Amino acid sequence: MRRLKAFTLVELLVVIGIIALLISILLPSMASARRNARKVKCLAALREIGHGLAMYSTAYAGHWPVAAYRLPNANQKKWYGWMHLVAPFVSSVQATAQRGDLGTNEWLRKNSVIWGCPEWITTLEYNPNANANSTAVMNYTGYGMQYYPTYFDDGKLRGLACYTASVNPGTFVKQTVWGKKGSERGVICCATVEMIQVPATFARSTAKYAPFDTAWGTLYADSTRHLKPGTSKKAAMDQKGINMLFADGHAAPVSIVEAWRSFRNPGGKDLVTP
Repeated sequence: MRRLKAFTLVELLVVIGIIALLISILLPSMASARRNARKVKCLAALREIGHGLAMYSTAYAGHWPVAAYRLPNANQKKWYGWMHLVAPFVSSVQATAQRGDLGTNEWLRKNSVIWGCPEWITTLEYNPNANANSTAVMNYTGYGMQYYPTYFDDGKLRGLACYTASVNPGTFVKQTVWGKKGSERGVICCATVEMIQVPATFARSTAKYAPFDTAWGTLYADSTRHLKPGTSKKAAMDQKGINMLFADGHAAPVSIVEAWRSFRNPGGKDLVTP
């Protein structure tokens, strides 16, 4: 009877070594593919939010929702954000915008595109056991809306899409105003806060932007959201790590430089200094 020849220990170790080498080669590619898939899913969510903005405009005489609307009263119980105002047009739930309404917010977080970016680390940024009146619990969805659609077009304070105790009065701005240079004007993007303010200057040597800086004057568009983990601040400046919804309804990846320009000077020159 012929005996079958078994693997020697050396041959087995060689095979294991080859498999380990193949895994080490394939894993980065698989991680990159997963990031790209989540990036595409995030873009799809932003487009759907864009459809919601258009439907809101149809329902409210051509106006878009404001970025924030906080009724001035003793306990600030009413805490409307753009996400609560657009919720009925992208989900089956009517958001109350009542502070402490965690039930509605939890449903929206799990079942709507308002919390639509799969890269947003909800375990860190959203805590259902936190204070019910926490701004982070109510409004931090992983997306932020800029609130001055025409502020920089002529350098005058007009068309401010916001109403808060510190920014008064706010207005519900018409879609036609947002739509001026709509293909270049950014509206909502991957961000660490719900309402985006834009620094007046943004020089490469001094620029402050999320997630690297958190001081006042930071551009809170999340510059590394869809980039390789560990991307440096310098590298993040020009890589397209942010997904942006533009006023004409299209969504596209942009760099932090492009995000700043889409808010500050849509359709204009790159104002970033060397």
